[in-house]
Amino acid sequence: MGHYYDVIVNHLKEHRNDLIDGDAVEIGALFGEGTKVLSSYLSGTPEKTLYVLDVFNLEFDETATENGLVMSELYKQWLVQRKYKSQIHVYAANTKGLKNVKTLAGDTKNTVIPSEKLSFSFIDGNHSPEYVENDFNLVWDKTSPGGIVGFHDYRGDLPEVTRKINELIASRSGEISDVYEPGKFWLCFVHKR
Repeated sequence: MGHYYDVIVNHLKEHRNDLIDGDAVEIGALFGEGTKVLSSYLSGTPEKTLYVLDVFNLEFDETATENGLVMSELYKQWLVQRKYKSQIHVYAANTKGLKNVKTLAGDTKNTVIPSEKLSFSFIDGNHSPEYVENDFNLVWDKTSPGGIVGFHDYRGDLPEVTRKINELIASRSGEISDVYEPGKFWLCFVHKR
């Protein structure tokens, strides 16, 4: 997991996201491994908070890949492979002591982000098109000019995610200055004008 978070951090550094006004959001933390990477990056700007939104229920995402693998089943397999007791248990262990992280547990459809401005958001929560759109709308209007919204699973094995991201980009094209795909790890970065 750290590999694609390293690509995210490198993109943020390259585009001097630390100079953009606002906090950061991670939607879909899973086990908190990526949260640690983002928290470490943000530690260079102590005035920024990383808001982490997750429902902390591995059964919640019933989206299936092209090969028929259901996300909730994959998450449970990863939990067992890592010998973790529960998602929330390992997330708490991974984020213990991270002073710039504030966790908002719950469904993103019912979540209010307690920040007026965002410099960066990463969306990797529930993979249904409905949630991809909800999560984008949750962060986009709060994204500062020059800010970035990142997506995972773009052009990967969840074609409905890619289709929805493309629709969202098209619908907000006048507000977007750049769309960048690193070409690996199924990432897409949308830069706000």
